[in-house]
Amino acid sequence: MKECAHCGEKSEDSLVVCPKCGSVKAQSVSQPSSYEPLRYDIPAKPLPPANDGSVPIVTCTTILEADRVVKELKSAGLSADIEDKLGALTNSFSDLRNSYPYIRIRISSKDYDAARKLLMRIKP
Repeated sequence: MKECAHCGEKSEDSLVVCPKCGSVKAQSVSQPSSYEPLRYDIPAKPLPPANDGSVPIVTCTTILEADRVVKELKSAGLSADIEDKLGALTNSFSDLRNSYPYIRIRISSKDYDAARKLLMRIKP
């Protein structure tokens, strides 16, 4: 027997709605057993930096994947951004799928080694 959080009525565990007040009982949501992080193979040496001092770190195939990588890098205190965010976003909403086949993530050249270790899941 479970007690309704709204009115306190006790009812069978199998009931989804409280028979007294009609409120929906909280349902347990199953969570995935493990979160599989993205893992990339990244060269040990970066390409020469651009005028702003940034270097490409990884190439993604979707804006969602790119956004996930940028958020992971930023949460680790590293400066990262999508190379041409406007172009990537525009392409993700258009039917011209092959006109923009990749989305490149750029990172500060000073953060390259730390970002590489993070994205390749190398233990320090």
